[in-house]
Amino acid sequence: MNKTSAKSAKSAKSAKSAKPKRKVKKLYELNDRQRITRAMKDLKELGYFAKANHECCSNCGWSVISDKDAEKAVFYHNQDADHIKGGTIHDTGLHLAWSGDGEEIVRVFHKYGFLVEWDGSERTRIKLNHNDRLKYSLEGRAK
Repeated sequence: MNKTSAKSAKSAKSAKSAKPKRKVKKLYELNDRQRITRAMKDLKELGYFAKANHECCSNCGWSVISDKDAEKAVFYHNQDADHIKGGTIHDTGLHLAWSGDGEEIVRVFHKYGFLVEWDGSERTRIKLNHNDRLKYSLEGRAK
């Protein structure tokens, strides 16, 4: 086999084995659960222990987190997960257990289009709400 036919065979083989590119979904095309997953990933990159559907309740959730990780942590537990049906947060909202910088956590979830309720107190959980108008509220910054 000469060099030209060897290159052709190699490029034909790599073309067959190349995976088709996945379409990158815009934020408004994702359901709430998928956007929570992305927000949790961002929080991990900011040094947080961040986990969805973590343990059965808040007490158990906090008890299995190391003292170091407990300084910066965000999670919701199995009982909270009941408020997400079919990937969408229901009317009662989804409450997050947290420690660290509450304003930073709120900013991350705002970035992903959630309506966030929090009174600024370290004693209250941060509440995420479904945003029916997400597509319109993210215009120009949806990814």
